[in-house]
Amino acid sequence: TIVVGGGDSYEPFHYIADGEATGFDVDLLQAISRTMGLDLEVHLAPWREAREGLSDGSVQVHVGMTISEAREKEFRFATPHLSQHYKIFVRTDNNDIKGEEDLAGKRLIVQRQGVMARYVVSEGYTGEPLLASNAEEALRMLAAGQGDACLMAELRGLHVARVLGLKNVERVGDPLHQTYYAFAVVPGQEKLLPQINQGLTILKASGEYDAIYDKWFGVLNAHRLSAWDYFKYAGWIIVPLLVAFLLASLWSWTMRRQVVQQTQMLRQARDQAEAASEAKSRFLATMSHEIRTPLNGVLGMSQILMTSGLSEDQADQVNTITKSAGALQEIITDILDFSRIEAGERTLESIEFRPVDLINDTLDIIRPAAEKKKLELRLAGLEELPMAVSGDPTALRQVLLNLLGNAVKFTDKGFVALSVRTARLSTAAYALEFEIQDTGIGVPDGDGAKLFEAFTQADTSTTRRFGGTGLGLAICKNLITLMGGRIGVRPRDGGGSVFHFKLELGTASKLMSATGAAPAEIPSAPWSPLGLRILVVEDNVLNQRVMGLLLKKFGVEMSLAKDGQEAVDICADETFDAILMDCQMPRLDGFEATRQLREREGGGPRTPIIALTAGAFETDRERCLACGMDDYLTKPVDGKLLLAALQKRVPDHCALVTS
Repeated sequence: TIVVGGGDSYEPFHYIADGEATGFDVDLLQAISRTMGLDLEVHLAPWREAREGLSDGSVQVHVGMTISEAREKEFRFATPHLSQHYKIFVRTDNNDIKGEEDLAGKRLIVQRQGVMARYVVSEGYTGEPLLASNAEEALRMLAAGQGDACLMAELRGLHVARVLGLKNVERVGDPLHQTYYAFAVVPGQEKLLPQINQGLTILKASGEYDAIYDKWFGVLNAHRLSAWDYFKYAGWIIVPLLVAFLLASLWSWTMRRQVVQQTQMLRQARDQAEAASEAKSRFLATMSHEIRTPLNGVLGMSQILMTSGLSEDQADQVNTITKSAGALQEIITDILDFSRIEAGERTLESIEFRPVDLINDTLDIIRPAAEKKKLELRLAGLEELPMAVSGDPTALRQVLLNLLGNAVKFTDKGFVALSVRTARLSTAAYALEFEIQDTGIGVPDGDGAKLFEAFTQADTSTTRRFGGTGLGLAICKNLITLMGGRIGVRPRDGGGSVFHFKLELGTASKLMSATGAAPAEIPSAPWSPLGLRILVVEDNVLNQRVMGLLLKKFGVEMSLAKDGQEAVDICADETFDAILMDCQMPRLDGFEATRQLREREGGGPRTPIIALTAGAFETDRERCLACGMDDYLTKPVDGKLLLAALQKRVPDHCALVTS
């Protein structure tokens, strides 16, 4: 049991009414307790007694406290859940005081030893302020005409005035001062803060925080922490972790290059290089999991927030969070793609596809960014392309997207042009040569080779101006090399650059070459996730909340298991259309839980199991499929990919929907 203490008379935040603890802070803590599954007891007492409880260890959490430099030396604070604005309160018949500039020479009422008592001294107001023991006494003095103005926290002042029925008191002017208000623990109890912070995040996203706020403060919602404020504090944790991750990855990669260069001289150096590579893979796998797990919460909650009826400013702030989290995801994906290729985990496939369609689809993705910059997109050589070829369309699309995306990013005016030249090498192969020209910043002579090195751009100033990890072209070079081709760059006459690569692709079947398409499939009946019964197996509370809100939006009936053992027990009594299985969990992980479920099924009906994991390596996917899972999705979870996986694994559900 976690004991929460605090003063018993600080309305409306925490106080005793009819022998029970109540107030905004108390309701908020009780909601966090329900959300996080914590066992909390709230004991309110006179302020001095509450402080003694914190000192002797009988109280672990203070119910709510204004953050100050002095208190930060004595306590450890959770993420602030409220911003306190201190305002000027006057009588309604006042005609002299409209703002701070009118306070000179006035009789000011402040609470003894309060924030405003220190404020009037620091601001150099002349005259002795009138001191009150508490907020009630201060406002009564103002209403009775004993002072000209009262300075106090806005939310507390409005609440006390309403409770006392003081109709002749109002607030005026801009805020004089702002502080932040948060739950606090004494040193040694810091382990409680992550649970409190995570609970606050969930309450913010679900709207329960707003309901509690409006209950105690009515329509006064101008000064509660915005979504941007809240995620700004979360950023204090995420950004240092990201910097550490990137620096560690750069260090690991640099060390590996140095070791590889010495392999021709020393056998021992070769062994060290292999050990370094294995350690890097383990490190990247671990860091991928640890970063993708909270990133799943950030992206999931921000996407759900966008559909929750936000104001224009709030929607803009949440959109900024979503874009920033998306950029972080792209950086992580680039680093993992590069690591997969280096580790030999990226393999090529050989399937038949239509190159014209692939190029047009790629240009459709690039076109909005080009139109936004008013760039002309030029295309040539498509009429020479064969109707169909065989190769790896995913790798080719990734290279074209990267090169065309860079051309648009580094070009402010002019055009971006894609041309293709085709040559028939034999009855079984074509040679395709691609050129991407732009009128952008160009490539200095001698810098072309350097561009294709990892973590490198031609000029470090472009890193600051345009952003990026410097991995995109290194990935392109590695993919082209895997496909047996070559890639290069040269300056363009008249300014800009020309990137070019050449590939050999196989011929396609006669049927696809003749018709331009594979045999048509019989159209299936409409499919919908509505009414699906899904079991989500997830131990992380935030991810549970994200999946719950996402599946609710899809109309799915969701059940929850907090670990693999609970999932096995639930499935003994209930059946589901599909199971979404996390992999790393306490007691029984997702791999062993899947093995036990498959063993129990024997030769009977098979329930589709889809892995939802932060592991993003090919070995992670292979391990999931080897233990009996049917599909594999990485976190952060994309709603469209999740629906596609469900449709693929439960295709007959449409019969339930349309019958």
